Amino acid sequence: MSKQNSGAPARLAIVGGGSQFVPSIFNGLVAAMGQAPRPFAAEVALFDVRQAAAERMARYGALVARMADLPLTTIACGTRAEALTAADLVLLCVSLPEERRRGEALAQTVGINPHEDDLGGIALALSIAPFCLALGIEMQRLCPQALFLDLVNPTDILATIVQGHSGVRSVGLCVEVEGLRGLLAYHLGLAPDELELDHVGINHDGWVLRMRVGDRDAYPLWQRVQPGLEDDPAYHPQGMGGLAVYRLTGYLRSSTYHNLPYRFADPPGMWERVAQGWPEVRALHDHAVDEALATDTPIVDPWPAHPARSPLSYPGTGRQIGRLLRAVGTGLPYVSALQVQNRGAIAGWPDDVTVEVPVLVEGCDVRPLAMGLAPEWLCAATRLAAVQRRLVAEYALRREPALLRQALATIPWAAEERALETYARELHRRYGEWLAAEV
Repeated sequence: MSKQNSGAPARLAIVGGGSQFVPSIFNGLVAAMGQAPRPFAAEVALFDVRQAAAERMARYGALVARMADLPLTTIACGTRAEALTAADLVLLCVSLPEERRRGEALAQTVGINPHEDDLGGIALALSIAPFCLALGIEMQRLCPQALFLDLVNPTDILATIVQGHSGVRSVGLCVEVEGLRGLLAYHLGLAPDELELDHVGINHDGWVLRMRVGDRDAYPLWQRVQPGLEDDPAYHPQGMGGLAVYRLTGYLRSSTYHNLPYRFADPPGMWERVAQGWPEVRALHDHAVDEALATDTPIVDPWPAHPARSPLSYPGTGRQIGRLLRAVGTGLPYVSALQVQNRGAIAGWPDDVTVEVPVLVEGCDVRPLAMGLAPEWLCAATRLAAVQRRLVAEYALRREPALLRQALATIPWAAEERALETYARELHRRYGEWLAAEV
């Protein structure tokens, strides 16, 4: 039975309820409620260790609901348990700075760059895993039927860990595919909803196999537009690597900003162009929220505008989460870019790896759509990375050192053998300490 049928509002709990994503989520939720073919009520419960930040976001949510005249309630909760109780959808979007620092420090001890080398993501995942394990057990007790959305990187590994430990349905949610949809739509002169993407891959490492506008192939549209983008001040300079990969392969990455295992030098003056021509996202967001609360006027996302210039942080992600709550709470179907177990979605890939593909969400049902075969020459490295991430998640759940060594040996050229062996030994030791500290 959906919440709509029971008469109760669809409830979204946000752990990290003071984050910069929240205004975009409120705007997206109001839009989803207003566009629903049948009305539904919603409730957003915000929890943040910075209570004042959650209260500020709750005020913005109340403002948006009042101006739209929709049955949306916002609550700033004093405890995480209060936010989670009876939730239908749980979003994790916390920063966890201490956990990130310790993961980065461990990677650096064996000469691995935590920001550039994909191996650094393994230490990051294991440093955050104890927090996620505890959250999953709390959800098992307070909202066992909820769908858990992880927005904290590495999203695919952490979502797999939460589901494997607690049994709570868990999916990874990354901003990149919806960000790409917004970027492409802007440069093609379309509305984001006009553009449909068939994409395959994992978190931050995937490929757009097909894109369409209605029944029409949209890749020829992109082919006509992209030659002039390097000199276009409206094209974000950090996307130049994505252009280079497209010109090499003929395919778009599912993120224009993440290009591993391809390696490109930053174009000369790139960071200067970013600083001079593009807003600092957090400052833009903070100013927009302050102005909205001072003038009693919701933030408006201008169109057409590049997503990186929006006063809402990640506007595509806000629309996505609003529609996901509508789908979970009412049973109205919605296809969303999410990270779930493969189960045949990418033909020829193991069923038990976590992949990022279009996923149909319909009430309690979460089902990846079949994308067919991924070109082996294009996606073989991505498939290998998916296997490595599955092994990391299995290690996090079972703590068997052999699994961690297997994960590091999956991509043996990533570092020297001695560094990999040291990394495995230190990770195993420190992971035990991190687990004990969380308990």
